[in-house]
Amino acid sequence: MRIKRRLVLFSVFCVITSFLFAQKKDAGISTNLGVSCKINTRNNIDFSQMSYFNNNASQLWFTFSDLSFNHKTNDHFSSEFHLRWVSHKLPNESYQQRQMAYYTAVFQFKIIPLGLNLDLKSRWQYSAIENHWNDSFKGPYFYHRFRLNLEKPINYHYKVSFNTEFFEPINRPTHAFVDQIRYTASISYRKNKYWSFALSHQTWQQIGSKNPYLYTFVGFATHYTF
Repeated sequence: MRIKRRLVLFSVFCVITSFLFAQKKDAGISTNLGVSCKINTRNNIDFSQMSYFNNNASQLWFTFSDLSFNHKTNDHFSSEFHLRWVSHKLPNESYQQRQMAYYTAVFQFKIIPLGLNLDLKSRWQYSAIENHWNDSFKGPYFYHRFRLNLEKPINYHYKVSFNTEFFEPINRPTHAFVDQIRYTASISYRKNKYWSFALSHQTWQQIGSKNPYLYTFVGFATHYTF
């Protein structure tokens, strides 16, 4: 009971902090509904539907539909191939579309003395554009994204994690070397081998821009595995 009480208090703290320190137009909510199909012990297929709501969660801003094939080589290395469809709502109420393909390599380690799991995720991303987004450089987007994640299992049901992700534009001459950083803290609950749920606090910070944005989101995720 003590562990559950602490985790609930931590979750409430994340929610309150998000809205206290965010500007009104930047406070938002994100949702993630995911399904995994295990083919065998090394391979699985995932599908997730993600949505981001800004303006105090009053307006749908981004939607992501993601399909991936994942392969686990061993206890320390796994790889993923993703296809993603993105829709973005503009101030004039119109939507812009983008298709994305990317490969991700994940290196995983255990820090046994501290009881932590560490994973390093390196992602190479290509984006095709149907309707060009507002940018002086018109063309495909190539990005390298690097994420460092620390995870602390509490017991079979609960774990907390903290990660930082850096966005490096490869062919964006008008952007900084790293043009965005995302910070995420989350707590997840695994009910059984099928269902899991998570609550997160995420910050998006732009870098190298005259008018950099700073967005914060409280995230809710549900995942089913079969």
